[in-house]
Amino acid sequence: MQLPHVSGVLHFLALRVALAAILERFLCREEKQARRMEKKLQENRRFHAKIPDQEQPEVDQPEAVVLVEDEATAK
Repeated sequence: MQLPHVSGVLHFLALRVALAAILERFLCREEKQARRMEKKLQENRRFHAKIPDQEQPEVDQPEAVVLVEDEATAK
């Protein structure tokens, strides 16, 4: 029975540790981004929930149409 070469095993372990660190950093970044997006969604929901509370007076009159002529059409 022959043992694997020690430097090969150490190299393999170093690669696994490096890969684990990269994946952990990537996942942490994704979690932070997900939390940030969830916070924005909650703020938007709160903002839109407040809009109906502000009562705006209803106008029974039809809207006035304003015509604006520019210099080219006025001549």
